[in-house]
Amino acid sequence: MKKYENYKDSGLEWLGMVPEHWKSMKIKYLFSFGRGLNITKSDLVEDGIPVISYGQIHSKANTGVAVKEELLRFVPTDIASAHPENKVHIGDFIFADTSEDKEGCGNCAYIDREGIYAGYHSLVLDGKGRDNKYFAYLFKSEPWRIQIRSKASGVKVFSITQSIMGESSIILPPLTEQRTIASYLDQKVGQIDALISEKEKMVEDLKAYRSSLITETVTKGLDKEVEMKDSGVEWIGKMPSKWTVSKLKYICKINGRIGFRGYTTDDLVSEGNGAFTIGGKHISKNLLDLSSPEYISWEKYYESPEIMVKKGDIVSAQRGTLGRTAYIDKEIGPATINPSLVLINDIIEDAKFLYWFMVSNSFLSIIEFVNTATAVPMISQTQFGNTLIPLPPISEQHIIVEYLEKEISKIDTSISEIEHQLSDLKSYKSSLITEAVTGKIDLRDWQTKKS
Repeated sequence: MKKYENYKDSGLEWLGMVPEHWKSMKIKYLFSFGRGLNITKSDLVEDGIPVISYGQIHSKANTGVAVKEELLRFVPTDIASAHPENKVHIGDFIFADTSEDKEGCGNCAYIDREGIYAGYHSLVLDGKGRDNKYFAYLFKSEPWRIQIRSKASGVKVFSITQSIMGESSIILPPLTEQRTIASYLDQKVGQIDALISEKEKMVEDLKAYRSSLITETVTKGLDKEVEMKDSGVEWIGKMPSKWTVSKLKYICKINGRIGFRGYTTDDLVSEGNGAFTIGGKHISKNLLDLSSPEYISWEKYYESPEIMVKKGDIVSAQRGTLGRTAYIDKEIGPATINPSLVLINDIIEDAKFLYWFMVSNSFLSIIEFVNTATAVPMISQTQFGNTLIPLPPISEQHIIVEYLEKEISKIDTSISEIEHQLSDLKSYKSSLITEAVTGKIDLRDWQTKKS
């Protein structure tokens, strides 16, 4: 698309050059400020007056340019009616006043309907009844967000104050251009979002198929014509007649870091001075990820030889995110586990078959059922050991493993390709918004295409 004929230095470090006839000013000269309701989550009800609070502003459902129904929560009528000053109007913005990370600084909801109140942990920009859709897109642009992130204060939680917001700068095209830019982005971003939704659905469907394929294969086998029998286990139901059922403890050893084998942060050492200590955070998508390794002293490592990790072992979470499981498919050097995992080794069946069973929906359902903890999900080693598993003959296990590795690899490749496309689409959307709201492209002659 074409550029403007003349540009000037905006005088803003985060912005650079802008069209010559565009202006800039501090937000406090264009908007006035308000706060959200002084409420907590306990004040929310199933039905009442709609509010948008901190949590909804940071949710994936929030586009930042329109209010979706799933964004709304509700407070009793008496709470809302007692605080009319917290009611927002079309053209207003509700900003989250805190964020758990820098990326979320500047997240906001653009109000495009009446009857909504600003909720807890929120900062309101009063749009004074103007059409502010252009600013909704400006607030999504990367350069503007960089400005806000640089001003946000905090370490673990980052805060946006009225002062920070008021002293931040915005750029002002003429009103007609603002409306053209907003209309252009409404159309183009809508098209991109439709593609994104389509591809996200494809990923969801592939992941669902992946899970069902694993579960069906490790519980029913590959031969659809094989004679079946009652397994005697409710969740298994019928299984191939040559299969057996065994408790996990009869086909492997299950050990964890418990009791005196525990350790403190004082036992952690720097790289080269100890062994890998693997925890739940090192398991991602059922693969071992040691990109952020931790190390335990040699003394503590050699203290517990029964939990030394080697190639061919399986590690699985027994507390926290239950079901997070990884097969150790290569030598990783001296390694052990932290108290959040169990180590499964000395497996007398096909270890990879056991791994595929442990990432199946069946196994995940079992451990979720036996989990009795409330605050932190947990399953004991005894419960692990008593888990029932359907077992094909060893030769059939090998065939199933070969089949699953081949088919799941195909599915994972497809998922990866679509996720790469999704990343490209999201990057394109972000760059398109930035180019439009910062004047890198001239949209004055653009006309909305009618369908």
